Amino acid sequence: MMQLKINQFPIFAFLWAMAIFIHVGKWNTWLTTPMSFLVGILAVGILLKPNSVGLFLGLIIAQFFQAFQTLPWIANHWFLTGFVHLTIFFAFLRSALSYKTFRIDGEKFYSIFAPAARWLFLAVYVVAFFHKLNRDWFDPSVSCGALMYLNLAKILPFLPTSPWAQIAAIYGTLIFEAVMPIFLILPRLRVAGIIMGIVIHFVFGIAGYFGFSSTTLALLFLFAPDNFRLPEIVQRFFLRSPWQKIWALAGAGIVSFAALVFWKSPWRNHGTPPWSNLVWDLGHLNRSFLSYVFEAFWWVYGPCFLLFFIWVLRQEKLVVSNAKKLLRLPYKSFYILPLLFLLNGFSPYLGLKTGTTFSMYSNLRVAEKKSNHLFFRRGLDLFGYSGDLVKVLSSSDPELQEVADKGYLLPYFEFKSYLSQKVAADQSDFRLNYVRGGKETTVKSVALDPEFSKPYPIYLRKLLYFRPIPIGEKCPCQN
Repeated sequence: MMQLKINQFPIFAFLWAMAIFIHVGKWNTWLTTPMSFLVGILAVGILLKPNSVGLFLGLIIAQFFQAFQTLPWIANHWFLTGFVHLTIFFAFLRSALSYKTFRIDGEKFYSIFAPAARWLFLAVYVVAFFHKLNRDWFDPSVSCGALMYLNLAKILPFLPTSPWAQIAAIYGTLIFEAVMPIFLILPRLRVAGIIMGIVIHFVFGIAGYFGFSSTTLALLFLFAPDNFRLPEIVQRFFLRSPWQKIWALAGAGIVSFAALVFWKSPWRNHGTPPWSNLVWDLGHLNRSFLSYVFEAFWWVYGPCFLLFFIWVLRQEKLVVSNAKKLLRLPYKSFYILPLLFLLNGFSPYLGLKTGTTFSMYSNLRVAEKKSNHLFFRRGLDLFGYSGDLVKVLSSSDPELQEVADKGYLLPYFEFKSYLSQKVAADQSDFRLNYVRGGKETTVKSVALDPEFSKPYPIYLRKLLYFRPIPIGEKCPCQN
């Protein structure tokens, strides 16, 4: 039988395609746009042929343009995926320029883009940790750490819900994000860091964030030992024909759905048929049936990933690179990408944006040059966006009225962008009463106001996004 050397590129490509496959399945975006459909098809293609550099490049290009179409309303992990893809494509162009050919070996390609992708992943932990250093994160009454832990305890009822457990979740999350970069960088702690990351992110996935967690599992593989190789029994899967792989993946889906019905449901309501809660969820939550199948698949995929990783590590003595080799970028021009990523992450303190900065579920609030951060007490507002705020008093538009009912403030940039889109869609014949800069304004019909018929440039609208701002003393948990 023909032997195929399974090196690190096809393993990463398979895990990366699986993460994208799970994201598309969770949000059921297969048919929302032609580009979304293409992303799903290419992800499946890589699952069937993970050693194909051409398919891999096709996937990263398709996902990047699909993410750009979705901006600025995009999940943080999908933004990270797009940024990783930008890095990979830049690596491809740079290597093609150096080697004067577009044909490149997968393993060589992996060695070029992997260091820059590692920098991006480490930056996620650094930025997320820094954002959580605010007074409301440490307040159990509003902390996202406590709230998310209580939501997890509803799924895993054996978890304690006492105040001490909530405080442990708050500080435990912070410690995890602080030490993960250290564990992943230091050779002696790296394997332990990977295993710890797999376990913690699997738990995050159980809590409902399995799209984000599947992305992190793939990125954790970038830190695997240099001699990480697939055992022969696993290589046989890669050697199978596409139809054999399709049947194998379909079987995994069936097993996963069985786990959903017979595992999750009984925990949520003892003494009832195992499918009753599932049917209730499908009828009352804004999720598709397929989304639940992918959630169940995560419960199987996560533990299998962990067991598989540990199993492979036991096959032979580990060869772990030192930090310098692990993070050395092959070209100096690559440093611009992690720096841009960090600039994006710290944008809230510059007044540039608050969305897609990995400040999700951090309780961070930066507005009007004020901040609840423990060390960054005043935002800079260098661009005048975060200090120019609007308070909606009333509106016949349901979404704006909801903002008014909740008492949120809106940065004028976000306020005008929303209204400009309504005007462009010919859906702006509604009244509006708002306060900006201490001046109250009443608009009988937004369609007749020339101010809102002039949208911001597309590049600003795609890159900038500001969350609604709570006006209470404490900042509640927000995505």
